[in-house]
Amino acid sequence: MADDFQGTGKINLQPGSSNVPYRFRVTVATSSQKNDGMLPYGSTMMSYTVREKQMGTTVSSSKMVVTKSLDGNEMVLRMTWTTQINPGHYGLEFNILATVSGSTLNPLKKQLDFNRVYLKRR
Repeated sequence: MADDFQGTGKINLQPGSSNVPYRFRVTVATSSQKNDGMLPYGSTMMSYTVREKQMGTTVSSSKMVVTKSLDGNEMVLRMTWTTQINPGHYGLEFNILATVSGSTLNPLKKQLDFNRVYLKRR
């Protein structure tokens, strides 16, 4: 089961929103003795994928997220609301690949969910 990814609030996109950047920071534990981060102490994100779906459905799409990049342990998405997407409540599912203590031999896989994207007409 995926952890709930808290982020900083909700995302509201309105018709005509185009290429809007959003950052999602993945925290790392502050020491090997603490469990205060999404990733273990000494971990670094290597890559991630993101899927989007309208809540209440099982169909995933890739129409809202235009581009994605990685800046350290921050995922950067650029989102657009096109006419191909229905208004409503959407979720983003991030699948992260991270090093553990600097080793890439057995990367850590983690799924984080952000279920607070709202496409609303004005």
